Amino acid sequence: MMLLEDVAQVLGQETEKYEALLRLLRQERGLIVDGNLQALSELVKRKETLVLELKILQEARLALMTKVSAMYGIPMVELTLFRLADLVPASHATSYRALLNRLAFLATRLVEDNDWNTALLDRSVAYVRGSLSFLTSAVTPVPLYQGDGSVAAQSPPFSTVNSQV
Repeated sequence: MMLLEDVAQVLGQETEKYEALLRLLRQERGLIVDGNLQALSELVKRKETLVLELKILQEARLALMTKVSAMYGIPMVELTLFRLADLVPASHATSYRALLNRLAFLATRLVEDNDWNTALLDRSVAYVRGSLSFLTSAVTPVPLYQGDGSVAAQSPPFSTVNSQV
């Protein structure tokens, strides 16, 4: 039973970290919309730290699950978290399943929110590329052809903007 309680404790810590990550993803969305690159950079660092902490917790959970697998004679490939819930005593089963359901919900929300942020970033990149394309075409002179097919000499593209050119 102690081993299963250890797994539940690690799952609880993972759940807290995933909830924190979800909050950061939602903050990230606002920073993307606002275009606040400095705050976005700081938030990305916080997310990276959180992901490292989650990786450590996942490794701890895997080690515990390996012990559970050996103890109950269940192959690791068959030992899912929901199957593990069947091993928990009935007195703890409800809270254990609630924890697993919360974890599953968070995983879904994380994917959805991350997809939203990815779409916003993709749109931002497309906007920047479009702007750069427009600016490039604005500074690149378009050849003017004479009636005989020769190219006419042109003044520099910004001569109307800057009279010193």
